[in-house]
This record gives sequence, structure tokens and C-alpha cells, in this order.
Amino acid sequence: MDESRIILKVRVGGYEVQFEGSRENVLRMLEEDLPKIVESLSKVKPETVQPSTEVVSSEKPLLEAQMEESYPSIQAKSCAEAILALLSTPWGRKKPRSLSEIKAALEVNALHYSGKVIGFTLTRLTKRQKVRRWKTEAGYVYTIASPQPQTV
Repeated sequence: MDESRIILKVRVGGYEVQFEGSRENVLRMLEEDLPKIVESLSKVKPETVQPSTEVVSSEKPLLEAQMEESYPSIQAKSCAEAILALLSTPWGRKKPRSLSEIKAALEVNALHYSGKVIGFTLTRLTKRQKVRRWKTEAGYVYTIASPQPQTV
């Protein structure tokens, strides 16, 4: 990592804002943008939006508010069952999900599995054709497999 770049995370209520850039740019963003962020977050009703992380870097001087859609509520007895339940919800069907998105959704549901366990389980589910996987520029993404027509 370049030593002239810093990352500063600031927690505001139930939200976390991350500033990234040179020391001078981060200090400038704190002075200029942080009061605006705090003001806009104070207007948001906590029950309507899931807290998210917002990244403002020196390359993106304009503030872009990106609120993550809320995660689905699931219950499961195993990691595989939990992943299939997540990917079967409208959240999972909306777009292909990365391992980190799946891990975050599991943690919101108090299902704490390591990244290795989730990755291994996703690989097994892919081999069993329960989940589809493909590689994107950002890495692998997963979606529920279409139900296979049953032959009699």
C-alpha cells in the first residue's frame, strides 16, 4: 500500500463512513463532507434503511450515497441450507452475489461461518448443480440454479 494514502473509518450512529486518499484530501473531506454526511444520516429513519459503508476517495470528490438493500431474514441448520435459502429469496435472485455479500447476509442472520467454509460449501453446491457460478472482473458470483425439469 502506498504510504501517502490513508484510510479513515468514522462511525456515525449505526452507520460507518470510510474516507480514503492522501492525508490532505482526507482532512479536507472531513472538514467539508462529514458535516453534510452527518446531517443527511440524521434525516434517515433507522427502520427504513440497512446501515451501509460509504467510500469517498480522493479520485471521487463528489459524495455518492449508496444505501445497501436490506438483507433477507432466514433460518437454517447448515451452511448449505442457509446459502440456498439466501439465494432463493428476492435478494438472492435480484443479481448474482459474491462470497463476501453472502457472508455478510449470513452474519446479519446470526449465522457465522468462516469464508473458507462458505467458499467450500459454494463449490460443493456448484458441483451438485444447486448453485451456478461464473467469474466476473470482481471475482466469482453465485446464483441459485434453475430447477431442472424432472423426467419420468
